[in-house]
Amino acid sequence: MALLGTIEPFNTGEPLKWKTYMERFQFFITANGITDETKKKAVFLSICGPSTYDIIHSLIAPQAVSDVDLAVITEKLSAHFLCSTVVGRFMFHRRNQKPEENMASYIKELRHLAGDCGFNESILEEMLRDRIVCGVKDENLQRRLLAEQNLTFSKAEELALAHETAMQSVSALRETTVLATHSVNKFQNKQFKQNGKTCFRGENMHAPEDCRFKDAVCNFCKKKGHIERACLSKKRGIRKEQIQKKQTANQKAISAEEEKQVQMVEAESTEAIHPSYDIFVIKDGTEIKDFMVPLKINSKEIKL
Repeated sequence: MALLGTIEPFNTGEPLKWKTYMERFQFFITANGITDETKKKAVFLSICGPSTYDIIHSLIAPQAVSDVDLAVITEKLSAHFLCSTVVGRFMFHRRNQKPEENMASYIKELRHLAGDCGFNESILEEMLRDRIVCGVKDENLQRRLLAEQNLTFSKAEELALAHETAMQSVSALRETTVLATHSVNKFQNKQFKQNGKTCFRGENMHAPEDCRFKDAVCNFCKKKGHIERACLSKKRGIRKEQIQKKQTANQKAISAEEEKQVQMVEAESTEAIHPSYDIFVIKDGTEIKDFMVPLKINSKEIKL
């Protein structure tokens, strides 16, 4: 006869789940109409898993497993897996909310741990309330709970869940805002490209708000918000230097021209003071014989 449903082997690495596992086993045998104690024992030993079976062997030794009733076996396993009240309370009071754990899961786990603490009904909710206040990961929520007058477990649970929902809504809103900003920047970048404009931060074709150099420090002027190649101070300095070089070159050219004109004026003045005259001009190509001209210089006769 096929059995209804399945039940996995017990995970000995999670001993605190033993109580829940046995509850599921009782539902399993009830669903399948198993009432005979021997058959219950056989089914349990078949599904409990090899690790649990080895523990059973060590707990009932030197007796054989076949000689011990199921009630004795489960009693010894319960004593083995289930912690004492002191250990249970120790684990309960050390349980803080994990970084990625939501509030509902955290409260559920606290309820589960409280089952091994032996708290009576009069203090159970107080212990759960205190553990929520002390163990939540959000410091703002913790301050809110500490400021609440006459805080009960129900009120603490309500505030904690509402706070978590609000934070999730804010996070979703911020993500939407970021996406919208990205879309606007993308549109602006497209407009910059179409208009042929460049970003003043890095001289690229996009909006300044979307520039990766908006937090950069210029190597030239040491100011934040742009890089050296787009630095206006550097460009103004280069332009000024170019103008000065051009002015210097022009001045040199003017000086050279002025010097040339001065030399020409001096030459003209010299010519005016010491004029030269042609002695004769040969126009018809007739051959002229050499002749000597006697001259006296300082009473000495010289022929030229």
